[in-house]
Amino acid sequence: MGIIAMSRELGSLGTVIGTAVAKKLGYDYVYQEITGTVARDYEVVEEKLIRVVEKSPRFLEKLRGDFRRYQAFVQAQVFKIAEKDNVVLIGRWSTLLLRGIDHALIVQIVQGREFRATEASQKKLHNLAVASSIRAELKAHRSTREVNVDVQVRNGQVTLMGVVATEAEKRAVERVVGGVKGIERVESHLRVLAHAGR
Repeated sequence: MGIIAMSRELGSLGTVIGTAVAKKLGYDYVYQEITGTVARDYEVVEEKLIRVVEKSPRFLEKLRGDFRRYQAFVQAQVFKIAEKDNVVLIGRWSTLLLRGIDHALIVQIVQGREFRATEASQKKLHNLAVASSIRAELKAHRSTREVNVDVQVRNGQVTLMGVVATEAEKRAVERVVGGVKGIERVESHLRVLAHAGR
C-alpha cells in the first residue's frame, strides 16, 4: 500500500506518467476530481479555484483572503483522498502537502517494504486530514472565514490556539470545530484580542 504524489509542471508529462503508474499498480488516479469535489462541497467556482492552485506563491500572497480559503479546501480534499491509500495524486499541491508522510512516495520505491504504510504513518496522515477538514470548515462558514487559528489533532482530540477578535468569534470557532465529524474532544486555548482602554 502507498501513495504516489506527482507534480504536473509544464513538460513533465505528469498526467501521462501518473495514468500509466496507476494502471500498472492498480491504484486510483486522482487529478481533476480534487478541484471538482472542492468546488461542489464548498460552493466555489472551480475555474477560479484552478487558477489559484496553479499560480506562483508570490501571486497568491496578493489574494490573501481567497487564497487561505481555497488552500484550506484543497488541503482537506488532498488529505481525504490520500487517506484512502493506493492512489496516484497529480498536482493540486499534493507533493507539498504529503511531503512529511512516510508512505507517500515516488514510483521507483513505492513497492519497497520499508516504505509501506505503517500504523504510525497512517495515524499521522489521519491527524493531518482531520485538522485540514477543520480548517476547511472554518473557512466555509461566514462567521469564521476570516479567522486564522492553529489547529492540532491527535487521536481524536483537537487543540485550538491563537488569537481571535471577539468573544463571539471565539464561540463561533469552537462551535464549528465541535461540529466536525470524528472529533472526540476540543481543547480551546483561543485568546480574545485585548483592546486598548477607552
